[in-house]
Amino acid sequence: MRFSFLTFIYQMTSFVWLIAATNFIQFQKTTSDCFTKGTTEIFVPDNLNKEIQDIRELYSRIEKDKSTYKVLQMFQRERDQSVFLVEKDHENIVMDAYFSGAVFFDHNQERYLSFPDEEILFYIDSKGLLKHIKQSSWDPIDGSYGNTVLYYFSDNATHPFFIYEYGNYYRRDYGEGAIRPTDINHLYENRVYLQIQSTGNTEDCPRIIKALTKFRKGESLTKIEELQETPNRSMDNGKLNKTLRSLLEKNLVVLSRTNILGL
Repeated sequence: MRFSFLTFIYQMTSFVWLIAATNFIQFQKTTSDCFTKGTTEIFVPDNLNKEIQDIRELYSRIEKDKSTYKVLQMFQRERDQSVFLVEKDHENIVMDAYFSGAVFFDHNQERYLSFPDEEILFYIDSKGLLKHIKQSSWDPIDGSYGNTVLYYFSDNATHPFFIYEYGNYYRRDYGEGAIRPTDINHLYENRVYLQIQSTGNTEDCPRIIKALTKFRKGESLTKIEELQETPNRSMDNGKLNKTLRSLLEKNLVVLSRTNILGL
């Protein structure tokens, strides 16, 4: 489906990401390396409730402290598509009049552009550690599509311990014989929990301990909050594997270590 979790990531993946990822020192096992099998098993620890509670507490702490973190935005140099990080909202960054939602800046007679219809932000704490990544995308042409993926990291982690994704796809349906068009809005939400102690190991893959999904469609749905009354469903292993692999194949943790461009 056009609005699906998986379709978005495949559309946004491009050769430039592969070039960028190979320019930096790779972890022994990147997150994308861990999800290349046909299925992804969920590990259920004896103390599952305690593990989930620990994840929620650490997630809440990061959300509380997020306003104190340095926020870096990913750009690519127009000449060769090399990737650089720049402090978000720097005074030199301006809105591009030709591309809705895109921004650019000029530095040393070179132009740097944000990625089309996508914004990737890295949140770094006072110790210089990656704590959070926010990946947002939109497409106003074919209906109205919006998607946000949030990743949360413990100190010195190689993999996220929690992934939260939400989005919507709106379209106006001109059905055959319809007197008036119907407005349809699809809302979805996904949560993936990974055992915290397994996310810092560079030799082994992290353990997924829970994966939940929600989905609703209807004529009157307008906000993600309206999903609150929708029950969670467990992701099946096949979908979970594809979702994680496509979400993380950009090696965002590796890309967070790239050069910070001082303006």
